[in-house]
Amino acid sequence: MSEIRWGVCVGENDDMEIVKIFKNQDDALQDALFTTQETQIVHTVKPVKKIDRSVD
Repeated sequence: MSEIRWGVCVGENDDMEIVKIFKNQDDALQDALFTTQETQIVHTVKPVKKIDRSVD
């Protein structure tokens, strides 16, 4: 079983983009809060699934 990673994201639904990834949910939440306060752009935290980017 793989370890869960937490992504700090901007945008909504299909337009959501991961801007940072953390191993710890608390660190991700803290970063999202501070980044939202600094930029006035809402940042959310979501669990991240590993995507295999290898090309055949």
